Amino acid sequence: MRRRSGFTLIEIMVVICIVGLLSAFAAFKLRGVIAGSKRTTTLGRIQQLSTTIERYAMDHQGRYPTTAQGLQHLTTEKVPGSSETYLSTEDLKDSWGNPYAYQIPGKQGNFDVIAYGRDGRPGGTDEDEDLTDDMVGGQ
Repeated sequence: MRRRSGFTLIEIMVVICIVGLLSAFAAFKLRGVIAGSKRTTTLGRIQQLSTTIERYAMDHQGRYPTTAQGLQHLTTEKVPGSSETYLSTEDLKDSWGNPYAYQIPGKQGNFDVIAYGRDGRPGGTDEDEDLTDDMVGGQ
């Protein structure tokens, strides 16, 4: 009898199943890393927005944009002595593509900048958790 070299169908199926399981596990872990990076990026942007709002207030005798004006006001208002605005329209969306909320007066400071997480609605946990300026030091 001659012996054939190669793999049997069963061996190939076992290898495909193992590769599939490893791929699924890696994708699950990667999803968590991406979610964490979106959260960190959004918290950093909230800090930048808070700093920009404070700069605006210093340039305008301590007046902050009103809640009605919102952050949108900072995309049209020019920095004194410059042709640049305080913010660009790209700065108004969080890592999930949802707009930041702005309230004055704030719950614990002069104002609040809030990102409502992945779902874009108040409340939630994990990726849907609300992120606020007091999580990064506030004002």
